[in-house]
Order: sequence, then structure tokens, then C-alpha cells
Amino acid sequence: MNKIDGIEIKGMKEFNEILKTLPASVHQQALKSVHRGAANLVKKEIIARSPEGADKYVKVGNDPENGNAIIVGIKKKVGGDKKGFVYRFHEYGTAERMTRQRVGRKAKGTGKMKERPFVRPAIDASIGSVLKYLTNDYGQRIGKFIKNKLRRTNKQLGI
Repeated sequence: MNKIDGIEIKGMKEFNEILKTLPASVHQQALKSVHRGAANLVKKEIIARSPEGADKYVKVGNDPENGNAIIVGIKKKVGGDKKGFVYRFHEYGTAERMTRQRVGRKAKGTGKMKERPFVRPAIDASIGSVLKYLTNDYGQRIGKFIKNKLRRTNKQLGI
């Protein structure tokens, strides 16, 4: 029985032994497939809390630094549209902007955009559903992936 952040996962030791018998590439693909499903739950929560128009910039992708990790977040650019960076201002706010001081005029503040976070609260709100997704039937989800992978391989081989 493994404990991860106070959550008990029964049968994980046996499950890891079964995964070790699989080829490394299938093992990684299976885990990534399940983790992508969990990331999609976070994506749905972010979209539900996002400002109008931000939903097309919420993406799930692979982490370039860690091949097994999945990233969920706001992309700056989608296709030819480069307006995704604006939602960073919604999330973190902006510093106060000042006009330049000119002859006969003082510099004055033109305002500050307050932060209106939607990504961080969405991640916090979806933790429960993600843990539930990952702990319930984790083995079945991996098994389903492997079964589909085997079916596709047999189809390609003509078996």
C-alpha cells in the first residue's frame, strides 16, 4: 500500500510489478494516456472559470523538459491568433502604468489592472476530481489503453 500526500493507494506495488513486465514504450504511453485524461479534467475546469474568449487558448500538451509529464495552461498563440498573452494579465494583473514627465506636466499613473485569477483556482478546485480519476480504476484505465494498443497493432499486422 502506497501513501501519496495522505492518500492510500492499495495494490500499487503489485500494479507497478505488472507495468514493469511491459515494454518501456508501452508503459510510458499507457501512463501518459491516463495522465492526459486527468489533465483534461483540469482543462474543463479552467474553461469553466475563464474569461470570455479564453477557452480557445486553454491547451493540454506534453512537457518538453520531462517526457512523461503533461502540462495544462494558457497558450499565447493559437494558429495565427496571437492574443492569448492577454489572459496572463487577467491571471496576474499588471503594475501601475505611468505617463512620461514632460515640460510643465508631472508624470501621473494611468491605472493598474487587478489580478482576476482563473487558472490557479481552477487547478485547486479540480484536485479532488483528478485524484478520484487517478485512484479509481487506475488499473482498468491502463488495461483499456493496452487492449486498444494491442488491437491496433494486430490490425496493422493483419492478424
